[in-house]
Amino acid sequence: MATTGKYMPIGTIISDTVNPEHTLPALCDFLVTCMHEYEWQGHTDQFRAFEENYNLIQCARAAVKNLHSCQFDSLFLELCEAIEAFCAPYTTLGTHPYDGADLGIWPMLDNESLDAARDSGYRVEISDHGNVALYDAADIEIWSVV
Repeated sequence: MATTGKYMPIGTIISDTVNPEHTLPALCDFLVTCMHEYEWQGHTDQFRAFEENYNLIQCARAAVKNLHSCQFDSLFLELCEAIEAFCAPYTTLGTHPYDGADLGIWPMLDNESLDAARDSGYRVEISDHGNVALYDAADIEIWSVV
């Protein structure tokens, strides 16, 4: 699986655990990487979004450190939402379709999503071997799955 440089790579963020004490720090680290290395999708006020994400990261790390488990679910959802702001079009943050303990960025390969991509001006190419690639209007590859 591949993406172009302005989007985060498709693949695993953390695997083999769904324990919030492991998952939240991994999501925090991944969000920090995203904030520094990838283009923000759909943010008009990037400074405000950066500040909000930084505060979210600090809150999540404090909750894990102090074992405030009542905050884990809401912090998990907020971190996922913040990370999704960096996702390439027609990818999503979630568990791998065949492994519920593998959390990462995955392409949306269902027919409905691929049709929506086509309707939105993207070109979807599916080879006779089942490989899928998504291209933007300038015919630049956004992601591909082999």
